[in-house]
Amino acid sequence: MLLPRSINRAHGKCLLMLAGLLVLPGCANHTVAVWQENDSIKLLPKKFTNYSNGMQFTLSPTAPHSPCRPDCDSVLASVVDRLNVLEVDDDADAANIWLRYGIGHQFFTPDDVTIPALQPDDRPYAGWLFASLDIVNEVKRDQPEEGFTHYRNTVGLRAGIVGPSSHGDALQSWWHDVCTCDEPQGWKYQLRDEPGFMYSLGHERKLVHRKLPRAFSFDVIGSAGGTIGNVHYGVNVGSALRLG
Repeated sequence: MLLPRSINRAHGKCLLMLAGLLVLPGCANHTVAVWQENDSIKLLPKKFTNYSNGMQFTLSPTAPHSPCRPDCDSVLASVVDRLNVLEVDDDADAANIWLRYGIGHQFFTPDDVTIPALQPDDRPYAGWLFASLDIVNEVKRDQPEEGFTHYRNTVGLRAGIVGPSSHGDALQSWWHDVCTCDEPQGWKYQLRDEPGFMYSLGHERKLVHRKLPRAFSFDVIGSAGGTIGNVHYGVNVGSALRLG
């Protein structure tokens, strides 16, 4: 199936952003991750989220970042050091700084996409194309005299564009053509072009760690964070149980 010209333009923007990631220093020693979400598989009814589709590509260096203040030869390293307000003041053997670069796209729609008219009481159509940088400050220590310590402080940055230039309309039309779903009718009422920005801080800590027989372990992890920006803002608190 041939892609619409607008999809090709969107892919062109994504490829340019991805190329920018691939020319980062030491890109050969990176881990690549890809994720895809769609509202055809969901736990909550769509009326609670209006989140239709999302995809993201990330690159993560396999070696930790080394702060270079006050003299940095690398512009990227200098930017990372300035942004990293949650850097851990700990011994070098226990603390590491990990970086994750990415590009992503999301779009949001009203609950009923078959209505061609403006729906002022529902969420508007909107696409969000962005680049991302996550700085993860990790401390991991397991010593008999100090006990087990494992936590992460994360600084996240998202910057991109909301509006027609993100090509959310063409992407959703293509997805719905592939899955033979209802054709979206209201994208002409989508939000206008506007720069988007999000800045987030988070903390994740392993509260309980128990070693079990046969190399198994049991963990309880707590997390908290907050985000500010013109695309999304809020706070979150959560926990997770892990056995494996």
